[in-house]
Amino acid sequence: MIAVFQPHRYSRTRALYREFGDSFTSADAVLITEVYGAGEMPQPGVNGKLIVDAICETRGHPEVYYVPQQDAIPRVLQSISERGDLVLTLGAGDISQVGDNMLDILEDPGSQP
Repeated sequence: MIAVFQPHRYSRTRALYREFGDSFTSADAVLITEVYGAGEMPQPGVNGKLIVDAICETRGHPEVYYVPQQDAIPRVLQSISERGDLVLTLGAGDISQVGDNMLDILEDPGSQP
């Protein structure tokens, strides 16, 4: 299983990044995007990389990726996934678009999302 997680809100990410890091113990690979601010102003030092670092500290997980640009996610998934893999997109922002973009790439490998 590959989990693609988009953190929601800077304040929540700052408060819970360690707990988020513990949440992906069953995933074979994890992609973390940039924070979806949902109207909040960015906070210095608060980004998806905090969660990536927490996952690495907790698990020493070898397959954790920080992919801040959402449009790069389908290509990263294409490079790490295998036929039959389950890819879950998790988040309250616009992360659901990744699934559509990934399907476009699978249907036409030369396409750009």
